[in-house]
Amino acid sequence: MSAKRNAIIRTISEPYVLITDDDVALNGQEDLDKMRAVLDARPDVGLCAAMVQRENGGGAFASEAYVRGLRFERVGKLLKRVPMPARYEKALLGDDEDVLYVVADQVPNCFLARREVFDSVMWDTRIKIEYEHRDFFLALQKDGKWKAAVAVEAEATHFRSEPDLEYERCRRSYSSAYFKGKWGIDQLIDQF
Repeated sequence: MSAKRNAIIRTISEPYVLITDDDVALNGQEDLDKMRAVLDARPDVGLCAAMVQRENGGGAFASEAYVRGLRFERVGKLLKRVPMPARYEKALLGDDEDVLYVVADQVPNCFLARREVFDSVMWDTRIKIEYEHRDFFLALQKDGKWKAAVAVEAEATHFRSEPDLEYERCRRSYSSAYFKGKWGIDQLIDQF
């Protein structure tokens, strides 16, 4: 997944790129417009995500806390991912309509990004799946040039099917040793 994303990014010259998983779709153009409004309002924000909900009103993907964005907390060799507090900022969408957003260290995997973000940060091709998203956002934070945000009124839907058992076995069996070694982490804790 990481190598394919990098290959696609290298061929794109448009100023904005929508990154999402193949089972996630924005609910409409207005959601894309809300993410773009945040990017237009904040030149230091390099990418803006939508809130990802499960199909058929199944609630938030992972949790409400996750889809609003996460903050990284490092304590020695421990990395915690904790929910961002609900401190919303506003961006102007047009016609005096505001878009609420929150700046975060990691956002859901349905985001609109400035193409130039990828001049600084790409996906690590040694990480195939499971940790590639976490790794990308740790690299974005380390680079320090760009911030990430979530437009909390932009929505996308996660169309999840029954998992293929072979896929799940391969996904879950991938070793986290490289990822942990790269970032000097002994333990990962999710608090959401």
